[in-house]
Amino acid sequence: MNYLRTVIETGKVSEGQRSEADDPILEYYDQVGLRFCRVYGSVILLVGVVMLVQPVPGILLGYERKLPFPTRYPFSVNTTIGYSVAYVHLVISSCSVVVHVLAFDTWFIFLNHHACSNFHLLQTWLEEISEVDPRREHEKIFRCIQLHQNVNKFAADIEDVFNGSIIQLFLITTVNTCISGYALAKVRET
Repeated sequence: MNYLRTVIETGKVSEGQRSEADDPILEYYDQVGLRFCRVYGSVILLVGVVMLVQPVPGILLGYERKLPFPTRYPFSVNTTIGYSVAYVHLVISSCSVVVHVLAFDTWFIFLNHHACSNFHLLQTWLEEISEVDPRREHEKIFRCIQLHQNVNKFAADIEDVFNGSIIQLFLITTVNTCISGYALAKVRET
């Protein structure tokens, strides 16, 4: 995990390979990853907020006390205090779940985008190779091979850290978001 953190902080998958001319390529793809993470996070937060405020009109109009999620408590939620405690509990629980889900998912997404940015850098390096100076081209090819090996190691490290359980969490979160959105659409129809 420290290796992944170091790579993100320095922007390098290995020392001594990248030049300042390569920064725009890496920064562009890292920004794409950040934008994707922000959009994903906004969607998750929006779904969470909509689910939590869904019972508010019923509370304000006084005709229905419905909790945001079906939950059982060892006390009656029909009283004002019981309902308030249950509602606050669900809000805190939901915020905790959203933060944990976003933390893992966005970190995983961003690290993969960072690996992709390094592969795009490699592609740029390969496109710049020409046969003008064979000695210089040999060094460039060696540099490309070294970057490719380091990016593959970085990708393998991502896979080791974010093993199957995290990927399952990512998929479950995505499916859950879709189902929640569908449920919200069905609630609006009725």
